Amino acid sequence: MRQSISVDSAMDCPINVGLRGKQFHQQLELAEQHHASQAHGHDEHPQRHCLVPQEIYDHIADGGAAKHKNSLLKEVVCGVMAGCFIGFGFSTCMIAAGQIPLDQRKANPGVFNLLFGAYGFPVGLSLCVINGASLFTSNIAYMMAAFIEKKATVWQAMWVVWLSYFTNLCGEWD
Repeated sequence: MRQSISVDSAMDCPINVGLRGKQFHQQLELAEQHHASQAHGHDEHPQRHCLVPQEIYDHIADGGAAKHKNSLLKEVVCGVMAGCFIGFGFSTCMIAAGQIPLDQRKANPGVFNLLFGAYGFPVGLSLCVINGASLFTSNIAYMMAAFIEKKATVWQAMWVVWLSYFTNLCGEWD
């Protein structure tokens, strides 16, 4: 019997796909031990695959501290991009939901709302997250956490929030 070998991307070690039963479980245990020994930079918690809430908050506060150190050009470009992406998402939902005739909208308002909600916000927000655009709402969270942790002054926080608000508006202007 021919056995194929694949590499498990999460564990970065080879696993024989053709194995069955006890042999497969032994190979899986070896792969997990290999993964635990490497620990990918998380020495104190090698089996944990997510952050606890305090680590998430610290990460957000650090992001806010780094955000006010960005250049003006970078923040303007990222803010305008975010506005364009949100505007594009809204245009997409208007095209999708706007094609439903008025009599069908009145008869089945749920279909219109589903299309409107399924295309507008998710498309725009996904584009912002994937491309790293600077959205006003995320900057509120970043800068508030940085301010609370005393990693940014009130003026630095207000500057980033103000700049992102107006650059988002400029991006949505089209």
